[in-house]
This record gives sequence, structure tokens and C-alpha cells, in this order.
Amino acid sequence: MAASSFRSNLKATVLFGAAGVVLFAATDGVETSIRNAIHDALKPGQIGLVRIVASSRQRFATLTESNQPTELNRVNDELQAWKLRYRRLQLAHVDLREKNKRLKKHGVPISAASSTEPLLVVELLNANVLGDTASAIWRSGKLIDVGRSNGVEESALVIQGDGLLIDQGKDAEITEDLPVYCGRCVVGKIEHAGRWSSTVQVITDERYRELVTLARRTPAGLVYGSQGQLEGTGHDGCRLTLISADEPVSVGDAVYSIPSKGLVDYPMLYGTVTRAELKPGSMHWSIFVKPAITIDEVHAVQVLQSRINPVRMLGN
Repeated sequence: MAASSFRSNLKATVLFGAAGVVLFAATDGVETSIRNAIHDALKPGQIGLVRIVASSRQRFATLTESNQPTELNRVNDELQAWKLRYRRLQLAHVDLREKNKRLKKHGVPISAASSTEPLLVVELLNANVLGDTASAIWRSGKLIDVGRSNGVEESALVIQGDGLLIDQGKDAEITEDLPVYCGRCVVGKIEHAGRWSSTVQVITDERYRELVTLARRTPAGLVYGSQGQLEGTGHDGCRLTLISADEPVSVGDAVYSIPSKGLVDYPMLYGTVTRAELKPGSMHWSIFVKPAITIDEVHAVQVLQSRINPVRMLGN
């Protein structure tokens, strides 16, 4: 009803306004009295037109101010919900794709297999890096001397070593050669394990050797290349050797660990290729690698351990 009345008033107002325009444009031959009379008759319509325009502007502004934030919030919430759903579907798709590959390669099991406990359990043990001051005090023997009469002793190799010192040792089942990480980056490996502490041989140590693989980042993900040996230079970098001259190598390529089946089944980052040279007649590339993380940045590490599953042991 209100909308119909509004349209009727608007039509009348427009007609009055149009007549007013015609009168204003009329010649001087039109009688002044007639013009004035019509002007007086049209005046309410002109006033009504002004009021309608002002009211319409006010209504539009009110609707815009009240609805816009609410509508934007609703759209943003829906967008975030769809993004989350899309991400979950992506992960599910990757999982199904891997299962499909295994089924195509190995076939479908003849019957449903019962779940069993794995023989080995892989764990990451957190350890703190002892700073220069704490390391100096520990290696000086001042702390150990206090309890030496009660059997508190530390390995001489740890005390005399010069590698990175961490506050976990054989009491936490630390052994030599266990890999040491900081997040997804490789720091090195345990060189000597003492009773209470251990030294870490970092990847830049000139004695460090480990098999690694090159990888190139693409829109489809990591594409792995050939494998080689990473060697520390004794300074702040590493060398990558044994990469054949016919293999593609570029600055910016990543260097990753080789995944170990049953232990760490995803690659860990060593660093990035900063220089790659191929001398005339050489059979292998000369590659320099910048570590993904520097020792000064490391305050805590994780030591990868593997042990027999206690559930399997309880079953005997």
C-alpha cells in the first residue's frame, strides 16, 4: 500500500515539475496572472519532489550503512568455510591417490588385514643447546667435580670435544650417529654421547659425510633429482659431491635428506645450492650448499630415536 502511494505521489510530482519547466520557458505573451496562479498550484508538487529525493537518499544511506558490514561479514565467513572445506578435500584426495597407487601396484589384499603394532617406534627427544658459557663451565669439570665422589662422571670425549653441546646423554638413551634436527632442518648427528650430555657434529664440520638428494621446487611440488654426498667445509658451508655432469643442477635447488623407510619417511632440509660449477672435462659438478639453519640460530634441537615398541615387548 505504501509503495503504491509512493509511486502515485511521484508521478504527480513529476507532472507538476514538468509543467513548471514549460512555464518557465514560456514567452512573455503569457499573462502574468495565469503564470503566477499555475506557479502557486505547482509549488506543493515541487516541495514534495524535494522531500521525496531527500527521503530516498536518507533511506539508501541507512540501508547501505546497516547492511553492508553484515553482508560482508557473512560473505567472508562463507568464503573461509569453503576454503577450509577445500583444504580438507585436497588432503583427502592426496591420501586416496596414494592408496590408489599402492593398490594398482600391489593389488587388492585377498582379505581384510588386521592391524598390528609396528616393531620399531620412532620418537623425537627434545634437547637444549648449552651456550658458550654453560659449555665452558661443563667442560671445565667444575660442575662434575662436585659429585664425582658419588659416581657422577661424564665421558671424556664429550668433555674434550668441541662440537655443539646438548643437555641429553645416555641417561636419555642417546647414542652415537643419531640424526639431530631443528624443526624440519638438519643440524647434524650425535658424535659422542656421554652420561649426561652429548656433542653434535654439525653438517658444516669438515668430517661430516651424509648421502643426500637434490630437489627442485615446482608448482606441482618437489621434484627430486640425483643423489650425492654432502661434506662439511669446516667453515660456514658444505659441498655436494658425486653429482654427475649430465645431471641438471641450478642455483636455488634444495638439498634434502633421503627418506628412510620405517624411520623418517619425509625429507629433511639440509640447505640450498648457492653455486654450481662444471669445469671443462670434469665428470662431476662442483656444488656449494648454504645450510638451511646456522648454529647461532639453534637453541633447542630434536634427536631422532628408534626403539622396540613396548607394546610388542609386553606381548611376549
